Amino acid sequence: MNRSIRTALAVTGALAVTAGVVAVTPSLAAGPYKPVYAANFADPAIAPVPSADGFDFVGVATGARVKVASADTAAGTWRGRAPALVEGRAPWASGSVMWAPDLHRAKDGTWVLYFAAPVSRLAQNQRCIGAATSSRPTGPFRYQSRPVVCPGSRDPRVDNVPGRPLAGAGVIDPSVFVDKAGRSFLLYKTQKLPATLRIVRLNDKATRVADGATSRELVRSRSTILENPALVQRGKSYVMFASYKTYNTCRYETVWMRSNSLGKGAFQNARKNVLMTSRSTGLCGPGGADIATTPTTSRIFFHGWTCKGTNPCPADLDVTKKYRKGDIRSQAKRSLYARNLSWNGATPVLGSWLTPR
Repeated sequence: MNRSIRTALAVTGALAVTAGVVAVTPSLAAGPYKPVYAANFADPAIAPVPSADGFDFVGVATGARVKVASADTAAGTWRGRAPALVEGRAPWASGSVMWAPDLHRAKDGTWVLYFAAPVSRLAQNQRCIGAATSSRPTGPFRYQSRPVVCPGSRDPRVDNVPGRPLAGAGVIDPSVFVDKAGRSFLLYKTQKLPATLRIVRLNDKATRVADGATSRELVRSRSTILENPALVQRGKSYVMFASYKTYNTCRYETVWMRSNSLGKGAFQNARKNVLMTSRSTGLCGPGGADIATTPTTSRIFFHGWTCKGTNPCPADLDVTKKYRKGDIRSQAKRSLYARNLSWNGATPVLGSWLTPR
């Protein structure tokens, strides 16, 4: 699940990239890496916010009315704040638990929060993407009256964007991309397999689909889950980060793909380069990645399953199972991690881990 990219800012840093397919071994390396925020903070989206002494950081995550945390540096200390949304649920939604939110500052300075919420007229557990606005990145945010993207619904109040790969399929994982011309786009995933990652242009306020815009399918995955798109423009190339495989196990991983366009099917034949796996990081299921960029730094934030404090969960974790009381796997949560990120042309390069205070 965000990924909000600040593409207009310069990127710096170094080190090497992990590529190719890597298998997960039966046990995980212990690894010295600790989360920068140990709380349950799944599918993070992180926004750098200019401050008197540089940048503060605000993060949003999956949860009721959207979880919020903030810090005065990327490494923390991160502290939880009040939920982002004022009311329990959007006027068009049937529930208040919001999945994989994203946070974006529009051209007029307004902060826009995107989230996926359930809708009763879609198939079971299917969602639509909504937006809420605030003058501050930490909120409180107030809902827009209609969702931004809700294909597949038969309710004319919410079915306002063309493009329905599957009847009754919802949409999740909103992520804003701003191109070099300053135009805002929303990336998202259709839920049912075969799932698609799609893109649609937003209006200048980034709260609605632009007049005349239609959504385009960038890539389709028929058998393996591909989700949480996050897009970066590098020269004439576009690099899309995504989460691959199932979120509920340590097999969840982060991949990246490259394309020279954003046209229909632009990433369909692109190689899925593996960036982070359980084996390469020593974590359990590193995924849900977001990129946060300032004029001097670029960092990748992501979640990993932790058990018993900040320790990575056992490699056989499956959160869909019920574990006996006392089993550390019964206490699994997704904590926030961060690494420095740089670029070799249009190739992402992983750097050092951020160390929590």
